Amino acid sequence: MQRAISLVIDQLLGWERKAGGAPPPVANSTEIHAYNSGEPVGPTANDFRLDWAASPHTGWNLTASLVFADLFVEWVGSSPSQSLMSKHKMSHDVLSLAFRKRFYRLQAQFWKSSVSSQVPPTLQPEQIVGSIHSQTAEDRWRGRQRKLFQNREDIILAHPEWEPAYWDALQTLGVDGMSSDESETETRNNRFWRIPQPWRSYKLDRMLNCVNGRRDEATRQTHKSHRSGQPFCVRIGDHPTKRSMRIPPGLPINFYSQAWMDEHPEIAKYLRPGPSTKVPLN
Repeated sequence: MQRAISLVIDQLLGWERKAGGAPPPVANSTEIHAYNSGEPVGPTANDFRLDWAASPHTGWNLTASLVFADLFVEWVGSSPSQSLMSKHKMSHDVLSLAFRKRFYRLQAQFWKSSVSSQVPPTLQPEQIVGSIHSQTAEDRWRGRQRKLFQNREDIILAHPEWEPAYWDALQTLGVDGMSSDESETETRNNRFWRIPQPWRSYKLDRMLNCVNGRRDEATRQTHKSHRSGQPFCVRIGDHPTKRSMRIPPGLPINFYSQAWMDEHPEIAKYLRPGPSTKVPLN
């Protein structure tokens, strides 16, 4: 089923991902603004483009997911796999959601393809691009990301003496701005690499490290021995080669590393950063 979904998405985008093809055309800001203003434009089966800098759950990309669902139903009806829909109980809503869940992986591949087509030959793609997950691994990764966000919320709420900017900055960063807090190996090993996020500003990383320090301290107090429950997870440092390319768009301009944006203008142009906001000093 997942293979069929990938096949239809690739056909719509005209993107030869497995062959390392060039990134597909994107929806431009003029079209997106016109669409959001109510004009009868948007993605179609014959002109299927995505807004890689936006959420998959609203606007242009949500419509794209419905176009995908329609085309998938049509494709199944004309293929030898007509029992596919009934076997997996696939409705239009389920197919639309399946597309939107897959969007984040497609987005990471789009960033990778954009960078790979412009970086110097001496720079290896694996130095700046994280691994691509299966859909199941993607769901687990997203769950860890959400859990980390909630943990950081709890820590900030437990420290009312901290200035409100801690809470405001975390909420602005959101779940999409979190790492999975694991080296994405999907193992039970409690020792893991941190996957650096080079796109984040130094000040933002410093704020998050301050919050993490309180979490790590509390965890050590809770898990003093193996009898205390789940053993404490140990960071063994930044991963020697992997770098996260999951970059949430639309964040305040000072949440992004200016040096990184200058080095990667081919990605920065899609991020559409907003006005600066306060990042607390610590």
